[in-house]
Amino acid sequence: MRYSFAGVVALFIWLLAAALPGWATNAVPTVAFTSPSEGASLGVSTTYTLNASAADADGTIAKVQFFEGTVFLGEDVVAPFTYSWTAPNTPGTYTLSAVATDNLGATSAPAVLHITVTAKTLALALSATSSLNVPLPVNTPVTLTASASGFTNPQYLF
Repeated sequence: MRYSFAGVVALFIWLLAAALPGWATNAVPTVAFTSPSEGASLGVSTTYTLNASAADADGTIAKVQFFEGTVFLGEDVVAPFTYSWTAPNTPGTYTLSAVATDNLGATSAPAVLHITVTAKTLALALSATSSLNVPLPVNTPVTLTASASGFTNPQYLF
């Protein structure tokens, strides 16, 4: 009976895999968000750093990819794994996810994070710089002047 070298090698690998379960497999990496926290409330149009940790039991992490819904945002190839995310202009609930890939190409189940994006509120305080303390008839025009400082978002400028 004649056996080819390739056939003998294939049989050997099959026997080795059967005798040592897990020998020929690649463990799937894991990933988790470290910040922001699940359910965090963030302001519209504000930039936040998404932080994720990842591990691989039998190798190294090659990259962590970040997504908003199904839209690819970016990736980081060096721990700590981060992405600078600007919250959308529209308030609502958004789903962010991170996926780790190991050095052999295995990918993790996604780590999922639900974020609530809220409209920014502007607190306005008015005070009189002088007082007339005189009753005015109904429909008398009055001029008020207001100013604000420290706001860079155009929706709050008047």
